[in-house]
Amino acid sequence: MWSSNMAKGIMSIVMWVILGFISFAAISDIFGTMSATGGDLIALVLGPLVIGFVTTFVVWVLPEIIEADHKKAALESKTDDEQQLEKAKRTGDLSIDKIALLMEMMDEDELADFKQTLKREVLTDLGYSGGDSLASLLDDDNPRKHLRG
Repeated sequence: MWSSNMAKGIMSIVMWVILGFISFAAISDIFGTMSATGGDLIALVLGPLVIGFVTTFVVWVLPEIIEADHKKAALESKTDDEQQLEKAKRTGDLSIDKIALLMEMMDEDELADFKQTLKREVLTDLGYSGGDSLASLLDDDNPRKHLRG
């Protein structure tokens, strides 16, 4: 319902009104009960002003500094992760865990396509030219494959 800045603004206004009332009361002695000397009066006026500036900084500026630090750290860690991923791609160093996770995320159609593509690539990389016999042995529909048990 309320934005963060609206809540901060209302809180700041209320705080400054209260601190202003305290300073005004110290200066004008509206309650007639103060017997403050000049040094005490300065402390009673400057104290609320210093408190006001510090709390305004804490409410408005400090969260922005913290958020900027978090964003910077997240960006740096993301950059490191991306660099490691690029290095793994270049060197062909993809871990088994990542491949297993990828296969778990696939649905049945994607998994079947992936298996067929992998079979073709393995046969191509091996330089197999002996016809369909090896490909048929690797095929999921081969009844001899299921006999081994």
